[in-house]
Amino acid sequence: MSEASNPYKQAAKAIKAKGLLKLKFYCQMCQKQCRDAAGFKAHTLSESHHRQMQVFRANPARFINQFSEEFKKGFLDILRTRHAKKKVPALKVYNEYINDRHHVHMNSTRWTTLSSFVKYLGKIGVCYVEYDEEKDSWLIQYLGETNTYNPSGASSSNTENDEVLDERRKFDLYERQFQALKELEEQADQIIKEESGNESKTSSSSSDTKQNKKPSFSGFTLTNKRSLSQTTSDKNSENSTTLSNDANHNSKKTDSNATQKNLPVDQDESIEQNESEAIALDSNLIQQTIEPATKKKKIRKDADEDDSGLSSGWLKTGIVVKIIDETSEFYNKKGLVIKTLKKKRQAQVELLDNPGQIIEVYQDNLQTVIPKIGGKVTILKHETMRGKSGTLLSVDFDKGCATVQVDGVLGENQLVLNYDEFSKLF
Repeated sequence: MSEASNPYKQAAKAIKAKGLLKLKFYCQMCQKQCRDAAGFKAHTLSESHHRQMQVFRANPARFINQFSEEFKKGFLDILRTRHAKKKVPALKVYNEYINDRHHVHMNSTRWTTLSSFVKYLGKIGVCYVEYDEEKDSWLIQYLGETNTYNPSGASSSNTENDEVLDERRKFDLYERQFQALKELEEQADQIIKEESGNESKTSSSSSDTKQNKKPSFSGFTLTNKRSLSQTTSDKNSENSTTLSNDANHNSKKTDSNATQKNLPVDQDESIEQNESEAIALDSNLIQQTIEPATKKKKIRKDADEDDSGLSSGWLKTGIVVKIIDETSEFYNKKGLVIKTLKKKRQAQVELLDNPGQIIEVYQDNLQTVIPKIGGKVTILKHETMRGKSGTLLSVDFDKGCATVQVDGVLGENQLVLNYDEFSKLF
C-alpha cells in the first residue's frame, strides 16, 4: 500500500503538521511526544525510558531543579520581551510559552498548577501578582531588571527568612513599648514636680485654702490623699475638744491651746505622708506601664498553649511526615524525622526517596501521614497518651478522624483522633 493511499500515515502527517499535541503524553526525560495514551504507555514500558528513569532516580532533586529553572526562565523571558511591564493574565503568558514544541512542561517542575507558580513569582519579588475575582484569573506584572529573578536560583533581597522577620517584628514591638514607657516616666516626673511646686506655694497660705487636684494621663490617675489626712486630723482635734469640755469647763482654754500647738505637727506629718505617697505612686505608675507588656506576653503564650494543647511542638523522632511548603523544592515529599529542634517545633527530616539527604523544616510546613489500616502510628497530641504507639484500626473520611488502638494499655485502649494528632511510625 502506497503512502498516499494509507489513511493512517496521512493522519499522522496531519497531526505532526499541527505541531503541538497533548501535554500529558509528553515525556520530559526522554523528550518524546506521544500521540495518545496507548503510545505513551508503550513508551513508558520501553527500555530506553527505563534507563532514563534510573538516571532520574539517582538524583531527582537535581533534575527537578533544572527543569524548574528552565521553565521559570522561559516564562519570564516571554513576559519581559512581549509584555514588558504591562499587567496581563498569567494564563495568556502560559499559552504563549507552551506554543513552543520544545518547551519544558510544568508537570516536570516543582509546581503542580499555574496558580502555585504565579504565587511563587510574587513571593520572591519577581512579579506583581493580583487575583481578579470577576474574571477568576491571576494577573501578573513584570517588575523590571531591578527585581528580576536570579539565574542561580537564589531569592531576591526582599525575601528573607521567616525567623529574621519574626525577630524584627519582636524587636520593633519591644522598642515601641520601651518608648511608651519612657514617655510615661517623663510625664510622671513632670506631674510630680508640678505637685511639689503647688505644695510649696500653698504651704505659705492657710490650710483651709488648699485645693486637692487629681491629674491624670494615659489612662492612669494620680490622686493626692491630703484630704484624707486632713479629715482624720480634724476628727482627732474635735474628739479631743469634746473630751476636754466634758472633763472640765475651766480647762477649755488650755485644751484649745494644746490642740492649736498640735496642728502644725499634724500638718508636717501629712506633708511627709504625701511625699511618701507620691513616691509610692511613682513606683506604682512605672509598674503599671510594665504590666501590659508582660500581660500581653503571657496571653500570647497561653494562646499558643491553647492552640496546640502543649507548650512545645508536636514533632517526634521516628515518625513519617510530608512537606507541604509550595515554595520548597521538596514539596509533597515524604521524610523521616531523625531529630527535633527548638522545643520540637523544627525537625531534621531525611527524605525517603533520597536517603542520606537531610533538611531542616518547621512544623508549620509539615503534615502528618496516615498509614494503611493495620499500620503502626505514634500519638502526637493527647493529654495522657502522647508519645505512645498504636495500631490504626479504621478511618472516617467524612468526619476527618481515625480510630487508634493504643499499645500496652489495659481497658479502654481505643482513641478517636484527628488526622493531625497522630502520624505514621517508620
